[in-house]
Amino acid sequence: MQIFGFLASLLPLLLIGAIVAGIVTLTRSARESEQFPGIGTTRRLFLYGLSFIALMLAASGLTLLLSSILDSLFVDAISRGGSGRPAFGLAATIVGFPIWALLWRAGQKSLERYPGEAGSLGRKFYIYTVLFITAAVTAITLSLTLRHIIGLDDEFKASSMGAPIVFAAIWAFHWRMEANEGQPSLLAKDIRELATYLAAAYGLVMLAFGTAFLLQGLLADAYSSVFTDRLVGLGGRDLWGDNTRTSFAMALVGGLWWAAHWHRFAARDRTSGARVAFVYVLGIFGGLVASVAGISMAVFAILKWILHTDRANPANHFDALPAAAAVTIIGVAVWLYFAAIAQQDAEDSAEHAASGRRVYRYLSSMVGLATLGVGLAVIVGVAIGLITQPTLGIITSSAWWITPLAAALTSILVGAPLWVRQWLQRQRAADAADPAERMMQSRRAYLFIVFGLAVLATLISASIVLFNILEAVLEGDVRREVFNSVKYGVGVVISAALISAYHWQILKEDRAAEEALPPEQRAQPVVVKRLIAVASSEGRAVVAAIVAAANARTTYWDRRDNAGAPTLDEAQVSEIAAQVSNSPGDEVLIIVDESGVQVIPV
Repeated sequence: MQIFGFLASLLPLLLIGAIVAGIVTLTRSARESEQFPGIGTTRRLFLYGLSFIALMLAASGLTLLLSSILDSLFVDAISRGGSGRPAFGLAATIVGFPIWALLWRAGQKSLERYPGEAGSLGRKFYIYTVLFITAAVTAITLSLTLRHIIGLDDEFKASSMGAPIVFAAIWAFHWRMEANEGQPSLLAKDIRELATYLAAAYGLVMLAFGTAFLLQGLLADAYSSVFTDRLVGLGGRDLWGDNTRTSFAMALVGGLWWAAHWHRFAARDRTSGARVAFVYVLGIFGGLVASVAGISMAVFAILKWILHTDRANPANHFDALPAAAAVTIIGVAVWLYFAAIAQQDAEDSAEHAASGRRVYRYLSSMVGLATLGVGLAVIVGVAIGLITQPTLGIITSSAWWITPLAAALTSILVGAPLWVRQWLQRQRAADAADPAERMMQSRRAYLFIVFGLAVLATLISASIVLFNILEAVLEGDVRREVFNSVKYGVGVVISAALISAYHWQILKEDRAAEEALPPEQRAQPVVVKRLIAVASSEGRAVVAAIVAAANARTTYWDRRDNAGAPTLDEAQVSEIAAQVSNSPGDEVLIIVDESGVQVIPV
């Protein structure tokens, strides 16, 4: 089960990465999309921020209150809890719900006064945050309740249905409001896409973990029945025990959650950046990471068995293989499924597909290189430890070197092929047929991140190693034990130094290759025009189309007269966008009325 703990420990990092990516995306969208004057950013932040806090307080209170009511209906008086839970639930509801209702009504009035508020960042961020959190709470609490229902468990409590009912009702209300409002701006569409794929990712993770736990349980029972004396279900683990039912409920709810968001809410989306990130980063890359983790665990168990002199109880030694096999199978399944999806999406948007494949390739290279680097560092440390042992380390009774050596060989055997396949083959292709690859932003990000981390690891490890050695020298106590204590630090220095030196050479080669290109083929800085749009509410759609075509930042000046808006086809929009892009200076004024669009460089 350690491998499941390892994979679960990666979820906070993935969540942080998703949040950071979302903030960057929304910030960029806020700069490049329509800026609605409306009630103003400060007031909007105050209104929807307090609305969210009040809503969560009211939801918690309603959950406790409903749970207490269900207890009073289905549980005898002796089994009921005290009065603290219903009292707090009632207090939270009385305080939170009226405040939320007043703030929500104020938001609706601002929407009636300024229709553009329906596409503002503050409102859409509030709605989709509520939708995500309420649906997530509904999913996890429903799965915990479902495990007791499907098992006809005596431990089932009717009060556990309080949270799914309350949060599902809040989700349904906000979903209905969002469906009525739609996405009247590019920014609103960006937020919807981000929220939809984050929700799909949540469901996919639940489905993958639940299925992996189920498969691990089945494989573990099969393993025990074949290689041990324990009979499944007789004195051993119950086939339909709490763990199995929990895994089944998690997989069922997660599968429904993922199917709803992936196959329905995102069914018509084939070319968005959020979809590309979901397919390549979470789907293909996530499946690859899970597969590598499972294979690594199996290889480690086999190598440790080979290196160990005492090979008693082989069944106990390899009892981790069912978990490794389960993770590998699920990882490969996710990998292959999203690889097929990526192939289909490539037919709709070759540019997005190429970008996604490139990001996936460099992420995979980074994982393979990190795994290989750790293996090299540990194997150097083991070698130093064997040399600096008071006696010949390899024949000592403790055999301390077996576990780290097995781990090092595992890292090298798994990391080296992955890095070679994803990096070295692409490097040869860049040299031979695709020199433009050297100028890609994802490649530069990979090189600078790897080089920077390798240099940082070298500096930190070298400082620690040198400190320990100098301290021993100054105290006149230089013994082999001093070098033994810093053996892994020396390994990190050597491994990181090799990695940094290699990637520094690659950076130099890329720079030389770019300088050898003609000036018109070199990477040019992207100039984003600042578009000042003077238009009435009817002209917002026209301006939005021009902004999307010209990739410009936008500031709106609302016209108070009934200027109207022209009807433009795609060719006319492209022509106006070209005028904006080719105009001198960084700022362009456009005036929109029903007679047409006037472009004025300023």
